[in-house]
Amino acid sequence: MEDLEPGSVEVAARLTGHREARREVRLEKGKTGLVALTLSPLPGTLVLKVTGPEKFLLASAEESWESPRELRLEPGEHRFLVRAPGFREKSVRTRLEAGGQTNLEIAMEKAPLPSLPSGAAPLAPSTPGIPSAPRIPPSLSLPRLPAELPQVRPPINPTRPSVPPRPTPRAPVPRAVLTPVPPPSTPPASVLTPVPPPRTVPRTVPQPLLTPVNR
Repeated sequence: MEDLEPGSVEVAARLTGHREARREVRLEKGKTGLVALTLSPLPGTLVLKVTGPEKFLLASAEESWESPRELRLEPGEHRFLVRAPGFREKSVRTRLEAGGQTNLEIAMEKAPLPSLPSGAAPLAPSTPGIPSAPRIPPSLSLPRLPAELPQVRPPINPTRPSVPPRPTPRAPVPRAVLTPVPPPSTPPASVLTPVPPPRTVPRTVPQPLLTPVNR
């Protein structure tokens, strides 16, 4: 800058996306003045739109954020790692301009469920609140118990006297109530009916019949 009047001069520098820089310099007649100005860039704005999970974790090499929607970062290239439970981890890159706004859309994919190994049977649903019994592999066999188990008698302590069992009290037996039985009634005397004597029939001797015979 030439043709400037000597004295104090204020110099300002402006650039889009940067902070304004100002400095005052004193000029002397017939001499050249020198001033140095540094323009620092303004941070860029990153607007995030993540589809899939409601909550996620966004991490960079220096810092991490929980479910951010808008960030103000230094301009330049940035790399992020997005993580969410039940979804596949995703790595994204973006570039921010000084003082500008960048929109970034990230679509998360659900992670597949772990598959069972071949030959493994699916687990049966268990009743809520009751833990299911552990499955025993077929290769393991439990030892068989004998049919008759030996009887184990408790050891007798010789120092402690044995106490005889107390007799169990018996319930009192109710006494029988005797009811008087009336004497048998005398049967009435039989009435005798007189039988008439048998009648005597005169005995007759049969006589042969004589039949005359004609000669």
